[in-house]
Amino acid sequence: MLVVLVASAVLRMGNSVCADIAYPAMMATLARGVHRISAASIGILLIIIAFFVLRCRPVIRSRIIVLGALCILTSFLAMLGRFTSGNPAPAIVIGNVVAGMALMALFWRMRLEFLPRESYRRPDRQLSVLATSARSLTALQIWLGSWVAGLVAAIGCKPSTSGDELVVWPVAAAWNALNPFRVSIGSIEASLQALNWLTAVHGLSAVLVLAVVAMLCLSLQRSSGGLPRAAPALMILLGIQVTLGITAIFVKHALWIGVLHNAVAALLLLKLIDIHYRLHRT
Repeated sequence: MLVVLVASAVLRMGNSVCADIAYPAMMATLARGVHRISAASIGILLIIIAFFVLRCRPVIRSRIIVLGALCILTSFLAMLGRFTSGNPAPAIVIGNVVAGMALMALFWRMRLEFLPRESYRRPDRQLSVLATSARSLTALQIWLGSWVAGLVAAIGCKPSTSGDELVVWPVAAAWNALNPFRVSIGSIEASLQALNWLTAVHGLSAVLVLAVVAMLCLSLQRSSGGLPRAAPALMILLGIQVTLGITAIFVKHALWIGVLHNAVAALLLLKLIDIHYRLHRT
């Protein structure tokens, strides 16, 4: 699933970079082929997983719920890719990124369902709240990031005279530009102002995610069982993600920075889901 997300990010960002940025046609062809093969493999893997889940006895309700969600999301992504190819609406990018991340998270959740049950003490309320908040805020951050990516894909590299100005509150035209379902970008100035404002919101929410995940890591270090071992990996992923995010702000149209930013975001979300599951299972 991570291969699908990376290949999709390469295709999306490669189509939105400036014409003077080197992006070989062979790379686009390779990414498209990898994306199609890996996406088809996901469908086959889901059929195999469904076969074993439905054959397992006793039937466990949580596994059936996760399986149903996997089937719905896989069908949604297949339809989205089939009927919206080439559509410039930012909502298409948001749907692909968010649904893809959710599908990857559900596959990971299904994996956790089949792991041996380890013995942990019931977590204290503070640790439980931190884990839930970190997971939810990271999911929100991924949604905001996909919205930014959708605007970038729609705007491309059109010239502007005032698009780099940062505003505290967008004007009416910029609010219209934030509409993810629009097909035409309208005024380039308003679209770039909307993009800059949304990027600032994305950055501020990243600071909040950084604070919450850092507090979660400190709490995990003081916890019992095998949970303290999760803290270093979580901090490493968080540090890489923050570094990539800052780099993406200053290095415009950096294809591989954006691709890695997507991939590490997915890994960070999976790690938080893993920690949340281990904290709350009985």
